[in-house]
Amino acid sequence: MPDSAFQGLFDHLGIAAGYRHAAGHWVTTPASVRRRLAASLGAPVDTPAEARAALERLKAEESGPLPPVLVWTAGAAPCPLPVVCIKGPLVAEITHEDGSHSEHPLDPAAPGLVPPAPGYHRLRLRAPGLAAETRLIVVPPRCHWPAALDAARIWGLAVQVHALRDIRGGGMGDFHSLQGAIDAAASLGADTVGLNPLHALFPTRPERRSPYAPSSRRFLNPLYIAVELVPESDGLPITPLPNQSGPPRRRDVAALIDNRGVARHRLDVLEALFEAFATRHLDQETPRGRAFAAFRSERGAALEDFARFQVLSELFEDRGLPPAWQQWPAAYRDPRGPAVRSLAQSHARRVTFHAWLQFEADRQLAACATRAQAGGLRLGLYADLAVGVDRDGVDSWVFRDLLAQDISAGCPPDLRNPLGQDWGVAPFHPRALKAAAYQPFIDTLRAVMRHAGALRIDHAFQLTRLFWRPLDLPPGEGGYVAYPLADLLGIIALESQRAHCAVIAEDLGTIPDDFREAAMARGTLSYRILHRERGQGRSYLPPESYPAEAAVAAGTHDQATLAGFWTGHDVASRRELGLYPTDAAAAAAGPQRAEDRRQLVAALTAAGLLDPATDPEGPLPEGLAAAVAGFLGRTPARLVMIQPEDVIGQVAQVNMPATVDAYPNWRRRLAVPVEEWADDARFQAVAEALRARRGYLGSLCDPR
Repeated sequence: MPDSAFQGLFDHLGIAAGYRHAAGHWVTTPASVRRRLAASLGAPVDTPAEARAALERLKAEESGPLPPVLVWTAGAAPCPLPVVCIKGPLVAEITHEDGSHSEHPLDPAAPGLVPPAPGYHRLRLRAPGLAAETRLIVVPPRCHWPAALDAARIWGLAVQVHALRDIRGGGMGDFHSLQGAIDAAASLGADTVGLNPLHALFPTRPERRSPYAPSSRRFLNPLYIAVELVPESDGLPITPLPNQSGPPRRRDVAALIDNRGVARHRLDVLEALFEAFATRHLDQETPRGRAFAAFRSERGAALEDFARFQVLSELFEDRGLPPAWQQWPAAYRDPRGPAVRSLAQSHARRVTFHAWLQFEADRQLAACATRAQAGGLRLGLYADLAVGVDRDGVDSWVFRDLLAQDISAGCPPDLRNPLGQDWGVAPFHPRALKAAAYQPFIDTLRAVMRHAGALRIDHAFQLTRLFWRPLDLPPGEGGYVAYPLADLLGIIALESQRAHCAVIAEDLGTIPDDFREAAMARGTLSYRILHRERGQGRSYLPPESYPAEAAVAAGTHDQATLAGFWTGHDVASRRELGLYPTDAAAAAAGPQRAEDRRQLVAALTAAGLLDPATDPEGPLPEGLAAAVAGFLGRTPARLVMIQPEDVIGQVAQVNMPATVDAYPNWRRRLAVPVEEWADDARFQAVAEALRARRGYLGSLCDPR
């Protein structure tokens, strides 16, 4: 037990004493680690006296009449104001988001104010000797709930856009490939297409390919631009990749993405297309010229910062300087500094090129969303928000004072990842984020919801706590730091309503107390995975035990595919990669998987979805994907998501947690082109298994 002075400081900073392991036992976070986390949160202390002084300093900094931001839920009941010891008349003045003003006399003894309409307002308090101001964010009680979730239990395909293959070739999936996947989903009767995070990565370092460790969550990966869909591509010869010659259906047979080759080729083509755009439209009164100017104006300083960072990355890469911005010459580490402004002027054309890439990527993604709606996909596109950003990226550069730069977020050891995980992302400093009135978080939500009908928030526990690991400690050695759950959930609800975007909270792993209840009370869907929904003796829970307010799936990108699960490919890969903590754990994994197969067969046969004669030790059963789809389809869950990898029997999973280059993470491509999905008997069998679930939900209560 740490000294009470340390404990008081840790409690104030939200540094947890420990956590409940997924296996049920309590894990205590060492005091030495908690002191390291306190230092990262702005309170470096080594002695009880220093801890007491740091706590007094923090309390003094927070002792103003109003906090930097207030988040209230709209309703009739007055919300209390954190103001004390006021003598004389007290008046609240609100500058509403629309620019109008209102004044409200308050009782100084118990100041309270009925919240205005949901939105972003300014609140000023006036009293004798007092003039205080803060941002007032009024949020709706619940997230947007689309009619599609009320009308029927729906389903969709969850794709990795980079993994999509089409008959054009191209070496990597793009927005043209996504259009093909949308058309196939529509033909099969699906209601949504789920996407991996489309966040901007690192064009100068294409080996940094994880969509969950992006450079920016506020902008798109330009390598998803389909060059054939750029209007300026008409009349311009587009040279295919060197290995893409030959008849369309015989080309592009590579199983893995050549990230560097694709990036080099695609950016070369896009540079030529930009020159054609500049000649025809830049600074001209053409419809496309005006659209680009409007986009650049709308995205404002954030887009300019992003484009400048891209140019700086290219310049320093060419000079052989370290790629991390923290190692750039000091003058270029400040996005607002004179050196960066001067560079933007001297390289204005290149800055404009990178702004144009975002314009074109946004235009093509919007076209995909429109295509989904026109094709009858009632939920449209289902986007994904990564848990954070890479510390070397543009968002870290722009928000450098708001992120814990000496920390990496991840997760502690659990049943599936006994060594823990390091996600390689720098987390927001919770107090600094609040001091910024949550604007970076708001901007991120708006960017990702921009063309989405639903948003999955990866590791949604980030809203209440994150596992922080000091960079010099191994994965799994760190501690949990608290975040303002009520505020962040409220802001999500507000942005969800404005964007007409449903929210799925990915709540897998070591679940904090009451998180699911708080998230679902705000109108989010829970996220349930077949292999995690187990009962006594590791038996699979029956379909009727799943919650209605949930999205369900057989697995995720971080887990074995159905074929990989059946064959034990993931177990063998983990052994080969040394991902089991002990030889005994590695040896036990095989027998455990055999038992899991028996349990899965028992569950599917009990539901009448699989032949009772199926041998759990035999080859992959034909129709396993359809049987699992039928099982999930019988749950009351509002949404079922199906991975194409499961449908086509792909053995290797998309990503192997706790690895970087030892496994081809995020490089594996689907073997079947999107143009063939709708006529593929395996996809048709899955669609048929799910078609019966599309009835109306009269028997289910309205969650609102």
